[in-house]
Amino acid sequence: MLDSIINPQLTFDWLRENATGKGVQVAVIDSGVDPLHPDLQGKIARSCVIGKDGEGKIVSQEIPPEESTDDFGHGTAVAGIITDIAPDAEIVNIRVLNEYNSCTGDVLVEGIRWALEQNIKLINMSLATLKKKYFPDLFDLCEQAYAQDTIMVVSRRNVGGLGCPAMFSSVISVERGEIDHRDKVRFKTGDF
Repeated sequence: MLDSIINPQLTFDWLRENATGKGVQVAVIDSGVDPLHPDLQGKIARSCVIGKDGEGKIVSQEIPPEESTDDFGHGTAVAGIITDIAPDAEIVNIRVLNEYNSCTGDVLVEGIRWALEQNIKLINMSLATLKKKYFPDLFDLCEQAYAQDTIMVVSRRNVGGLGCPAMFSSVISVERGEIDHRDKVRFKTGDF
């Protein structure tokens, strides 16, 4: 159904030639981005680590891009997909996941807030929460993003349910798709 709506001429090859991402910064809110990955060298424009200090206070620290790390590889993989599709895009690494590959909702909120304060116009976030106490802050930030012409692409939960902020109409909510043998993106029907 949705497959019949998408222009068959819109392939990754066409996008690579005509939509390079030049002049666009993409915030990747995730586990970090490895600046030494061969496909990402020189593509990380900025890097910020958000976490909690010993007293539980949220701390945002911008670090040199070459000092960023990714203990789990997910943020690096996401950044690699972005730069594969848009090779001239600049990555803004916002690491919110800690050494245990988790974060609290308030750290996630701060990651989005930091990206919006930097006026980054495209934010990718492969994280979601079901903790309702963070819904109001996440809703307000997503509405702020919409109002300041920032596109937020956020993932649904991997196992059931939308999760937050994927449930909000001010974001683009995505679920795992597939790439078929003709190099075209195929989406699961019924997800929109």
